[in-house]
Amino acid sequence: MNSVESKPNPASDMSCSHPVRAAGEVSLGDVWLLFVRRRNLIVTVFVLSVLTTGAIVLLTAPVFESRAVIQVGVISDVGPLESPADLVQRLKGVYQVGGKSNCEGEMPCIKAVTFSNSLASRGVVINARELSYIKEVSFDRTLMDHSVTIVAQDSSAEGARRFLEDVTNKLLEEHRLVFNDVVRRKREQLSRLDQRIIDTRRHVEILAGQLAKVSDKEPAVGALIALEQTKLLEQMSVMDKQRADLEIGLSGIKTWESRVVREPTLARAPQKPRPVLYGALGSAVGLMLGILAAIVAEFAANARRQTL
Repeated sequence: MNSVESKPNPASDMSCSHPVRAAGEVSLGDVWLLFVRRRNLIVTVFVLSVLTTGAIVLLTAPVFESRAVIQVGVISDVGPLESPADLVQRLKGVYQVGGKSNCEGEMPCIKAVTFSNSLASRGVVINARELSYIKEVSFDRTLMDHSVTIVAQDSSAEGARRFLEDVTNKLLEEHRLVFNDVVRRKREQLSRLDQRIIDTRRHVEILAGQLAKVSDKEPAVGALIALEQTKLLEQMSVMDKQRADLEIGLSGIKTWESRVVREPTLARAPQKPRPVLYGALGSAVGLMLGILAAIVAEFAANARRQTL
């Protein structure tokens, strides 16, 4: 019985070892060849993007920041000279923040004023997009009591510092007037209290003399005088306590003027533009645009070949 040997089918072996790709499937090799063919286009787009970024950096006016910290003054039993919420409302009125004509003509200007109600850090934030202007005003209770941080920006470091000095000096002068007025009224109150204490002490001495004269002859009258003397002594005790509180309040322990904790800084480098950051972004965008341009050009060339 003759056995028939089956011969191997070359086509079958080739199909098993080299699978056929489906129509429209693109391999990494095809993508690499596309990039190689269109390398000139990719490089051109990349270089143009980098040059455009460099031109933007060169043409963009530098922006410098100056930062200062002010501690708002405090009056004993009155509190800070100006609360953050009141400061926000006052600055909105002074700089017309939120108006339609804001930052459209005159400079410097303030673009926006907001107030943060977070528990960890409450503050006033003032942002603007024109020069010179106050970029930010905030205060942090974790830093110190009633401390206010002000950030100003200008096209020059010295200009930003000078502008911030003007802003802080104006604020300090306004607070100084309020402080002096309140302290003056406190001192007048202390002077009136001193006079009341003197008058009461004299009255007590007079009653003591009267009591010595009538205590034996008229006991009832003596008892009334003694009662009146006791009331006056109690009043003197209360007034002495009030006087002590006023003196402590007027001392530097619980009362102080607004002061600059950190003088306006002079920036060493501009806040923007940032050449390194802009260069990295320009390079990344240029590379992506170059790859996209290469893919579009390849599809356009294939479409033209198919129509011929």
